[in-house]
Amino acid sequence: MNRISYWLMGAVMLFPSFAFCQEIVQVNTGGDARLINEPSGLRNDNNGGNTISGALIGVNATAVDNIIVHDFADLSTTPELAGAMVSGAMVTVEINEAFNAGNEGSELDTVFLHEIAIGNMGFNTGNSEITGCDNPATDGSVSFNHREEFNSFSSVDWLDVNDMAVDNLLGALTELGSAPGIDLPAGSPNLPLDAGGEAYFFAIDAATAQRWVDEGLAGLALTATDNGDTSGRFNLTPAVLGPGGTPSVVTNIQFEIAEGFLLGDLNCDGEVDLLDVAPFVDAVTSGVFDPKADLNEDDDVNLLDVAPFVDVLVGG
Repeated sequence: MNRISYWLMGAVMLFPSFAFCQEIVQVNTGGDARLINEPSGLRNDNNGGNTISGALIGVNATAVDNIIVHDFADLSTTPELAGAMVSGAMVTVEINEAFNAGNEGSELDTVFLHEIAIGNMGFNTGNSEITGCDNPATDGSVSFNHREEFNSFSSVDWLDVNDMAVDNLLGALTELGSAPGIDLPAGSPNLPLDAGGEAYFFAIDAATAQRWVDEGLAGLALTATDNGDTSGRFNLTPAVLGPGGTPSVVTNIQFEIAEGFLLGDLNCDGEVDLLDVAPFVDAVTSGVFDPKADLNEDDDVNLLDVAPFVDVLVGG
């Protein structure tokens, strides 16, 4: 590795800003709900939206597994995406796990992002809290066992990617990515991302992002697994308030509109030169996928792209 490569690696934390030069279209989540599954099968709850204490993912001390689902049916009505070609997307989930020490997971736990199969498009996340019972009377909202649940005699099954009925929500999910849990000590400030808060970032490949634009997206789900210390439970409620003044999980998808670009030309001026060094370092450290910085074209931007970037830089 030459001296320029070592300098770039050492400069990784020196450049604070990052920006796409390609057009970005952001789509925010529709309704969201906390779904609860208990292995005993005695509960089939839906808290019907965010409660005042927050929305959770992960298994608690009594083995109740909390899953958040997000409705993205309105993606298909976003005019900026109509007929668009996209080069990828980024799903951002803002977090706060400080409201209760018992919900403090750590970086040893894992958070997962899943796609909800397209056949479930239009599921209703509900708008009121439903307490635990065997067969809750509902407003037609989702539950762990059913995409729409009206009562014990009238319900609509979740569907898998082949539009086949499945036993519960898990059969409707396809994993898109994972990230280590973010450890925030109890009592930490509850801040939105633009005010210094924390977030999970999940890079979506170009093929998946394009399919969402062309065919639609039923929704996304968030789950968490524990590393074994029984504290892998996360609160995903930022300071932003939703309808009715209750906390709302802030999740959005940023689509990058595809344009012709030159690998390594991070500032989009048609050349790869020293003016691209700072934005390249930002791309490596930001966690936001920029295809112009993916010099080795492995669908990831990391230190493995430094050497090929240097090769392009010194080669003119």
